[in-house]
Amino acid sequence: MSTFDKWDDVKDGFKGHGLYLFTKRSPEGNHEKIYLGMATELETRFDTHHKKDCIVKHGANCLGIHQMNSSTKEGRKEAESDLLAAYNFPCNDQEN
Repeated sequence: MSTFDKWDDVKDGFKGHGLYLFTKRSPEGNHEKIYLGMATELETRFDTHHKKDCIVKHGANCLGIHQMNSSTKEGRKEAESDLLAAYNFPCNDQEN
């Protein structure tokens, strides 16, 4: 998990495809899940993210990336769907 102070810090350093998770990390190190997504191109996914306002509003300060470069789109979608069904993410409207 990488921490960030502002949205522009999110846009650098990620390549390939996989799943990503925005959380709000407390000073004690606990994480509040905010948004889970899937990306085919991590390097450009955060430039104009459709849920940016919601993610920022919920105080996200941490981003986790699970790169799945050898996976298929269907495999990434299945992993995303399983996690969305198992946990509550306030900025996810539905299973994406």
